[in-house]
Amino acid sequence: MATTNPEVSPAAERIVKSFDGRDKTSNFEDIARDIYNLNRDQGFGMGASLDYINKQVNMKDLGFSEDFEILGVESNGSVRTRGTSGQIQLRDGMSLEVKSAREADVYTREINGRKFTENGDGTNNYTVKSGDTLSAISAAVMRDRLGRKPTAAEISEAYNQIALANEISDPNKISIGQELKIPQGYDQSSKDPYKPIDSKTGEVTRDTAMPRGEDDVFNAMAAPGLPGTSDSWTTPQVESVPRPDGSVQKKVTGQLDGFGTNNPEYTGYQSQDANGRITDSHIEYSYGANIEFDNGTDNKEYILGVKSVDTVVNNSGEYVSTIRTEEGQVWRSVTNSDGKVISFKQV
Repeated sequence: MATTNPEVSPAAERIVKSFDGRDKTSNFEDIARDIYNLNRDQGFGMGASLDYINKQVNMKDLGFSEDFEILGVESNGSVRTRGTSGQIQLRDGMSLEVKSAREADVYTREINGRKFTENGDGTNNYTVKSGDTLSAISAAVMRDRLGRKPTAAEISEAYNQIALANEISDPNKISIGQELKIPQGYDQSSKDPYKPIDSKTGEVTRDTAMPRGEDDVFNAMAAPGLPGTSDSWTTPQVESVPRPDGSVQKKVTGQLDGFGTNNPEYTGYQSQDANGRITDSHIEYSYGANIEFDNGTDNKEYILGVKSVDTVVNNSGEYVSTIRTEEGQVWRSVTNSDGKVISFKQV
């Protein structure tokens, strides 16, 4: 482990020291929380801090099978990493065990009329077009990442960080066709996935209303494709839309990975209130998905041809989910506020 380095942030130093005495059987949730906060506090500056952390901490020395690099923490608490083979991985925030992995692909998206390529490591690339200025590019990037109109200070920071990442000595001079690297930083979600705070201990914990599937078994509130589920079945794209009252709606699109036999595409929506609690969700599959649900007992419920799952909160704070199949069958699942299934039956 490193000694104090005046060129890195105290937060990065603390994270490095937090790995002391740990191994792969440890709970890493406090470190995941600190990295999430690093993004919140440092914005674009988190790239240099993560580089420092990855150079100082060898994950293989902690007992993991490879010395993977930490790339950041997702808004659902998962840790995004890059393996030695170059694959992008999503790891559980507590155990750092791999939940899903994919090749470091690149895809294109449009931001305020400008086309950016998104890389698996969280960076973006942009090719300068006629009429572009670095200030306008920075404003477009920040509007997308923050989900709102950025302040002048936020645009200025993006402006300086993009110039630094591309070794541009005069940010007023960029040329048509120039390829710009847009560094990572700034989580698009305005919600902290580690709320609420325990009133007795002061400890920040994961929001227990965010259920997670285990071993490809899902409760209805965590149907494959919805935020908060195991990612082992899905390759989702998530768009977060903040609302004026502080609530957020997430739209998810993707395709299930049913090992070549059951791979429907899906579109889903999930709403959260200003405190980050789920209030309702809906997901629909392009054709019947074969899903194994948690029914609250040791015997799981395997339902063929699931077409949609709708969830709402009742007056008791329970989550009532309606599962519909292509053949018109209906199941009703009730999940309590801790994400535990308390009732599951066909209706």
